[in-house]
Amino acid sequence: MKKLLIQNSLYGYLIMIITLATACKNDSYKSGFESNYGNDSYELVKKSRKIYYFEIDPFYEDTVTVERVGEYALISSKKPLEKVDKKRLKQMLTVYDNYHTDGLNWACTFNPTMGLEFRQKSQTAYLVISPECAKAKFWIEGKNDVHFIDYSLLVNDIEAIFN
Repeated sequence: MKKLLIQNSLYGYLIMIITLATACKNDSYKSGFESNYGNDSYELVKKSRKIYYFEIDPFYEDTVTVERVGEYALISSKKPLEKVDKKRLKQMLTVYDNYHTDGLNWACTFNPTMGLEFRQKSQTAYLVISPECAKAKFWIEGKNDVHFIDYSLLVNDIEAIFN
């Protein structure tokens, strides 16, 4: 009887450790994501009802007023991403050949050419991408935190970004 109690308590302990490890892995990923993208970014990105894609001209002259995202002029309208678009964009973002790779990315001027807008309830966040510099910039509207993300981190987070 005593052996059975010890065995059952060991099984219970093992199940508890597996459950905690699984929960910690999810919380660990979330905290890692938020350390790169800022507080509250994970929930906002994961629970976004709509994701919009747009193109940017980082060198746009101020002669004509156009819609802007942050300081960047939009040269296309914001287009809601459907599943097919998400898959195509995911593939494009994860192909290393689309990024500048001469090794001088640290000295590169950040000039984004495309971006994503995430909306969840009353919050909006933006991720603008500069393939030339192999970097992205993320911010939540109304907050002062701006985060620059290297290409390698962005690629690791593509699944979280595209639900």
